[in-house]
Amino acid sequence: MFPSEVCVYSDERYFQEMVQIGQSRHGATRRIEGRSLANEWGLVMPATIREFGLAYDNSMASNLEDRRVGEYWFFGEVQG
Repeated sequence: MFPSEVCVYSDERYFQEMVQIGQSRHGATRRIEGRSLANEWGLVMPATIREFGLAYDNSMASNLEDRRVGEYWFFGEVQG
């Protein structure tokens, strides 16, 4: 099983925390380079929509439920 979700961020500060590269309270995060989820899924994107992906690794979290490894993909008017 894997989690999947759609998030709408209404707080710019929280969004910026989520897209932070490096180590944070959410684990280690790095930019995904050389891939496009839109291309992989055959999505047609309007010219004004951008995407970027982050890989995260929180496998060392002390709480078992927080131990996750995966990807976040952002679509919208995002800085890429």
